[in-house]
Formats: sequence, C-alpha cells, structure tokens
Amino acid sequence: MKFINVVAFATAASAAAIQDQRSFSLDTLEQVDTTLEAIVTTLNQRNSNSPETISAIFFQSRILPLTATIRHEAIKIYRSGKPLPFNDAKRLLAPAENFPALATSLRSALKAENVRAAIIQQDVCNGVKSSISGLQDALAGYENDVRRFTPNIDSNANYNNLVAFVDSLAETGAMFKDC
Repeated sequence: MKFINVVAFATAASAAAIQDQRSFSLDTLEQVDTTLEAIVTTLNQRNSNSPETISAIFFQSRILPLTATIRHEAIKIYRSGKPLPFNDAKRLLAPAENFPALATSLRSALKAENVRAAIIQQDVCNGVKSSISGLQDALAGYENDVRRFTPNIDSNANYNNLVAFVDSLAETGAMFKDC
C-alpha cells in the first residue's frame, strides 16, 4: 500500500515538474488514470480480513488531492483564455483512451461483495459517494474547459471517452446512495 502511495505522489510531482512553457499541465488525466488504477488495484487485492483498508481516509486521501489538481488545472485552462492547440489537446486527452476500461474496473472493484460489505461495515458510504461525486464534478468542469478552448474537439475519440467517463462516475457514485 505504501508503494502505491509513493507511485501516486511521484506521478503528481513529476507532472508538476514537467510543465514546459504552458501555464497548465498536459498530464492531469494521466494522474486520474494512475490514481484510480491504484485504487482499483488496492480494492481488488484487498484481504477481506482487513476492513481498515476501506475507510473514508482511504478514498479521501487519494481522491481529494486529485480533485483539487483537476480543478486547479481547469481554472488554468480557463484563465489562459487562449485556444488550446489541437496537438496539445490530443496529448492532454490521450490517457482517456483507457477510461472505458477504467470505468468498468472501478465499478467492478467497488461492486465486489467483500468491498461493498466493508464500505457498509465501516459506515463510509457517504464518504465514498461524495469522493466520487467530487471527482465527477471536477472532471466535468475540466472537460467543459477543454471543449470551450479546443475547436472541433467533439470529434476526438478520447474526448468522448472523457465525457462518457464523467457520466459513468455518476452511476458509480449512485451505487452508494442508499447503502
């Protein structure tokens, strides 16, 4: 588990360090992919005898910083006020190629009987739901700003993957509405 935290931190740190002359990072969606893949891996490897793995802190410590990063980068894109060059938009959206599989694996990991039972047992349904909802909201704003400043982006398959992923997060969060 510590290794996953180190990898997530290193990813965030390297993304911040590798910004060229742009005022915003092109690696934000890569952070989304890496962080959520790490969460899925942890949930899938979870030992049913260790319910402390599934706590509000488990989700919040990973998703809240990610949500803050997404919002921060969306604001930077918006404040730039400049059209995003199509090649930059393609690079920015490239990690979204994996989002259909990521949506499925995240939902599957959270639906697993032992994981769902641990979430209910730890009484963190609202924490999980609000973390996912916050991520969905941040990504929706990010997607909106990318669309606003990138002409003809609607025809980009990875952009459409991002839009579908945002929608899938609403469905995933709704799984914890009444638990």
